[in-house]
Amino acid sequence: MIRIANIKTIDFNDDYTRVMECIIQYSNIIDQPSKFDVNIGYSNYWQYDTLIKLAGNDELVASLEFNGNEYFTGIVKQMSDEDFILNCIGKNGEDQGTAIFRIEDITEIKVNDLDNRRRLLLYKWRKSTLKEVFRIAKSSFEMVKYYEENCAE
Repeated sequence: MIRIANIKTIDFNDDYTRVMECIIQYSNIIDQPSKFDVNIGYSNYWQYDTLIKLAGNDELVASLEFNGNEYFTGIVKQMSDEDFILNCIGKNGEDQGTAIFRIEDITEIKVNDLDNRRRLLLYKWRKSTLKEVFRIAKSSFEMVKYYEENCAE
């Protein structure tokens, strides 16, 4: 049993708590995979064939393994014949920026699995929360400006 005297802090409404609330609230969305068919056939260019279907689709997150040991997850933004741009997404939906990779270095691709759907949901949630923060900040700034121009003595 933990003694109350030994408790130093109690965290609530922190990032982890808000992420867990979002996952619980939208678990039915995470449980429903979207339709994504991959038909590789006998192609030696399976990486390219898969990425071309993902490029520009903001509704699909892919986890990619590179050279058998490095993993990155995100949305494929653009691609060329040799390279592609991945908007990397962290495990709790954090936007980790963009990175450029060589297609030939891919050794595995996972598309739309449970972890990817969770990351996409949290990524969208963070983006919408950020937009709301900017909207409120802009509104507050406009109210202060109005007050200064019309009400201040």
